[in-house]
Amino acid sequence: MRKNFLNSYFLPAFLAVLLPFLLSSCKTGQKTVATPAAVNLPVEESDTLFGKVLQHEFKFDWLTAKASVEYTDSKNEQTSFTVNMRMANDSLIWLSVTPLLGIEVARALITRDSIHLLDRLHSIYIVRDYRYLEDLLKTQVRFDMLQAILTGNYFSGIDGGKIISVYEESPYYILSTLPKLNAVRATEAKDPSHPLVQDYWIDTSSRIVKTRIEDDNLKRTLTVEYPEFTPHGNTFFPKIIQMIIEASKPSRIAIEYSKFNLDGPLTFPFSVPEKYSRD
Repeated sequence: MRKNFLNSYFLPAFLAVLLPFLLSSCKTGQKTVATPAAVNLPVEESDTLFGKVLQHEFKFDWLTAKASVEYTDSKNEQTSFTVNMRMANDSLIWLSVTPLLGIEVARALITRDSIHLLDRLHSIYIVRDYRYLEDLLKTQVRFDMLQAILTGNYFSGIDGGKIISVYEESPYYILSTLPKLNAVRATEAKDPSHPLVQDYWIDTSSRIVKTRIEDDNLKRTLTVEYPEFTPHGNTFFPKIIQMIIEASKPSRIAIEYSKFNLDGPLTFPFSVPEKYSRD
């Protein structure tokens, strides 16, 4: 029961608030902005384009959000949740997971070096380091990566790789850690000396609309897409996040934010009742 709950309920919902694939159940009254049609792209250097991406990132100190989540496992079985989230930039992510019955079944507090989980149904408290998430996602994971995926921002290369090239794939540019040989990323032959490649698809508003991490050595790929945004001042917050994990056990995770705000400071309630067992 314990393993089934964690893998089928809490962790999929938790990951879906980090990553995604296809969802449109919650609606928001805010105006949203979809990705653009094909355009003629001007010549861009990688450093110049990367600077624009960082300049237009979604910036915050505090963030509160609510989202609908859908998780599809390797057997194509689906589970849906509501997730309430609080975030302190570069510091904490707090999640409360609620199924359709409206009763909290799990809570998480994610710090820069650990993940704390409360299983409300079975009165269990679990503490893990990031190797726990890496085993689940089948890719390397860091706190800044989780935070960036949730907010549609850039995160540095998993293996320390830096952006060194820009390709064209109309209507997008692609910033990549792969050395450039061709003008178009789709025609680039894979380089055995660069088994791990990270690409970012950038639209004409300097937004990241897709991130893809390919690890040829481990035969796994993580793709995160942002098909729709909500404008906020001069920046954009991702309304929908979609993710595909291609590995030995593929899965799809999707979230749609129904609301968010940047008021703060926030509290992150997480206390462990004495009756809870520890795992």
